[in-house]
Amino acid sequence: MPTRPLTVLQFLLYPLAGIYLPLVRLRNFLFDRGWLPIPAINVPVIAVGNITLGGTGKTPFVIALSNAFGKRGFRVGVLSRGYRRKSRGLVVVSDGRNVFPNARATGDEPLLIARNAPGVVVIADRDRVRAAQAAVVRYGCNLLIADDAFQYRRLSRTLNIVLWDAENNPERAHILPVGRLREPLTGMKRADFLIFTRSDVIPVEKRLFFERYNPGLRFFNVPLVMDSVIETATGLDVAGAIAGQPMLAFCGLGNPRQFFRLLEQLAPAKLHTIVFPDHHRYDHRDIDRIKSAARRGGAAYIATTAKDAINLPRHLAPSNLIVVNIRMALPPPLESAIGAIIQAESDSPAAG
Repeated sequence: MPTRPLTVLQFLLYPLAGIYLPLVRLRNFLFDRGWLPIPAINVPVIAVGNITLGGTGKTPFVIALSNAFGKRGFRVGVLSRGYRRKSRGLVVVSDGRNVFPNARATGDEPLLIARNAPGVVVIADRDRVRAAQAAVVRYGCNLLIADDAFQYRRLSRTLNIVLWDAENNPERAHILPVGRLREPLTGMKRADFLIFTRSDVIPVEKRLFFERYNPGLRFFNVPLVMDSVIETATGLDVAGAIAGQPMLAFCGLGNPRQFFRLLEQLAPAKLHTIVFPDHHRYDHRDIDRIKSAARRGGAAYIATTAKDAINLPRHLAPSNLIVVNIRMALPPPLESAIGAIIQAESDSPAAG
């Protein structure tokens, strides 16, 4: 995997990386030495996260994980920051029975998790320790899944799961803001499992690369698949009707290419795309832009993701909008490996 020369912009951003990197290293050093406190949580905690900026399929993975262990009899609680939400403090997105559907108050990802993981408690709070305590004390959760928490060192955890987009070359990765790394790759020594997403196999070269940083790392792969393609006007799955039709797709994701490549499986005649910032909240100007582009391209359908649909007011939705639902299914070896660790933690004298 040959490295690629830096662009001019990346070169110019290197001084900022020189400020950011020592701060990240200092923070990790203080946590590693135990000089920054980590409050104990008396139930197993699975931290799911990235070492890069988003776009790895983290939300579908959290949904799959929540559903799998809910079926095993655990009272699952999901802890989320609720990125870009308008509310402050602790917000209960779902109490396990009722979902409180306000994306502006909760954030799009916690609401998407709550809608797709029935019976799971979902709490949004920037303070994940406070959210964990509420999930355990108020709602009786005996398994916590902390969304986007690999760098949230204040929260104790039983298991660290890191996701990596299998199409990304780790040898070309650079620290923010030059690249997309949130911390140096040496941070992978804290990870227990590395999940390659968007792949039917574990890439051998990338596995060997990450083993340099953590020889004990366990590797799995979980592909992303389209679960359904729903026409909002009718509620029907129209996946079979798209082949040969022009389509316009828009999204606000960490990795928009991932979504657009999935859409190519539907074999549209042409695929026009519009990219918005991650977690974008759509207004009438955005929708006017989308509709105009669709008319110019003769698009029979306008496609977006379930996450984007949450940020799109219903009264603004185009009449030919389709929502693509993406899912992951945990491979049995991965579910069994996680289950063994969680059960051992649940059975330990310190738990409960």
